[in-house]
Amino acid sequence: NLVADGQLTIRYTVEGEYHYDGFIVQIDREEVLPLVSIQTDYAEVTFDILKGYHNIQFRYAKDQSISRGADVATMNLIQITGLLHSDSWFTNCEVGTYNPKFGQSHCINCEVNTYANKEGSKKCSDCNIPEEYSFEGSSECL
Repeated sequence: NLVADGQLTIRYTVEGEYHYDGFIVQIDREEVLPLVSIQTDYAEVTFDILKGYHNIQFRYAKDQSISRGADVATMNLIQITGLLHSDSWFTNCEVGTYNPKFGQSHCINCEVNTYANKEGSKKCSDCNIPEEYSFEGSSECL
């Protein structure tokens, strides 16, 4: 899911039978890179993609007759822009839990004799008075 208009960039080579076999790229069933049979040096192409959900397909088409060439396509770059960054997609820790790093997908329970009494805590606080204690995952000392 692209959260903003973005782009797909690929870098590829192809060695196939000229005009019969080769590499094809489709976005939402539309052929954006028609059959490429021979590309000995890496070529880089970029396609614009609108915000939203998309189906991207990388295909190698092969006929059933004569076999010439290695019948291979190689990509050394697939880059998509317009996606959510990992630090934009995180869990806000509940009371009794914490995570010191922004953008994490999980939270850690506070240890025994520590607590976190606010959502989104980056650390747990110690129970300060000697007679106070807490269980693992506590939001307060007892």
